[in-house]
Amino acid sequence: MGLTGADVRVLVDHPDLAARVDGLGADFVALGVDAHSGREPGALPRRPTVEATVAIAVLADVVSTTTLLSVSSPFADHPYNIARRAATLHAITGRRGGVVIGATERSRRGSFPARADHEALAVATPVEVLADTAVIIRKLWLSWPLESVVADRERLLFSNGVQILGVDHNGVFRVTGPLNVPVPRSDQPLLAAIAPVDDELPDASADVVDVVVHPRARWRTGGRPRSTFDGAQYAEVVVGGDDAATAAQVAEAVAVGYDAVLLRPDPTSTVGATDLIDSTVPTLVRAGTIRPVGPLRGADWSTRAADLLTDARPAFGPVPAPA
Repeated sequence: MGLTGADVRVLVDHPDLAARVDGLGADFVALGVDAHSGREPGALPRRPTVEATVAIAVLADVVSTTTLLSVSSPFADHPYNIARRAATLHAITGRRGGVVIGATERSRRGSFPARADHEALAVATPVEVLADTAVIIRKLWLSWPLESVVADRERLLFSNGVQILGVDHNGVFRVTGPLNVPVPRSDQPLLAAIAPVDDELPDASADVVDVVVHPRARWRTGGRPRSTFDGAQYAEVVVGGDDAATAAQVAEAVAVGYDAVLLRPDPTSTVGATDLIDSTVPTLVRAGTIRPVGPLRGADWSTRAADLLTDARPAFGPVPAPA
C-alpha cells in the first residue's frame, strides 16, 4: 500500500487509524508516494503533510508489525542521506524499515541548484540517477555491518574495525563511505525502486533491489514484468473510490504476470488513507481479489556482500590485541 504525504499526516494525527494498518496484512506500506515525482497533473491542491522518515519514527510503535518504507528521490536527497535515514529507521522499527527510490523529469526540476552534484544531475537521465542511487545505497548498507559491533567495555572496543569497509563510488554521484550507521548484513532494510515509465533499470542496479514497482502509466501501456529479476515486482494500482474498477486493475496486473500490487490513492480524487485502510483493502480481501501475506523484509546479504564490494578497502586498522 502506498500513501501520499497528506495521507501520512492523517495517520500521524489519528493513531487509532494507524493502528489498524497491521490488520491489513500488507507486504509493506510506502509513505510519501508522491515524494519522488512531485505533484501529478490534475492533482488536487496540496494538503499539509508530514515528511515520511519523521512519520515512520513517530508511528513505529503504533504500527508494530508492518514494514514501513519512506519514499525518496535522489533529485531531492543525496543517496548517502537516503541510505543513512533508512538505516536509522530500520533500527528504530525493529528491522522493519527501508526505502523506495524514484526519479522522474518532474522531480529533476525540483532539485537544488546549490548542490555540489547539480551539474551531474542535470546531465544524467532519470534512470541513470535511479540506478546509481540503488547501487550506492546497497554499498553503504553493507559497508558497516552490525555484526562487527562487539561493544567490549573491558577492551574499550565498540566495533571490529577490520570489518568496516570504505566505499569509493564514482558514478553519477561521487560517494565515499562507510555509512555512519551500522546495518545488519543478514537482515538488510528493504530496498525498492520505482521503474521508469519508458526505460528499464540496468542489470547491475536491478540486482541490488528487493522490489521493483511498475507505475500504472507503464504497465497499462504495454510494460511487462522484468523477466531476469529475482525480486518481487509490483504493479501500481490507482484507487479512485470505485472498488469494482480497482478489482479490475488488480486482475489485469496479475494476468500479465505481476507478483503483487501497490494500492495508492488517485491524486485527482478525494480517496485517502481512511478509505484504503477501512474500506478498499478489506473489501478486496473479502472478495479474494488480493491475498494478505504479511510483512516483506529485506534480503540476507551475508554471503553476497563481497560480490558488490569488490573495490572496497578497510576503513580502519586491525583490532587491538588484548592487554
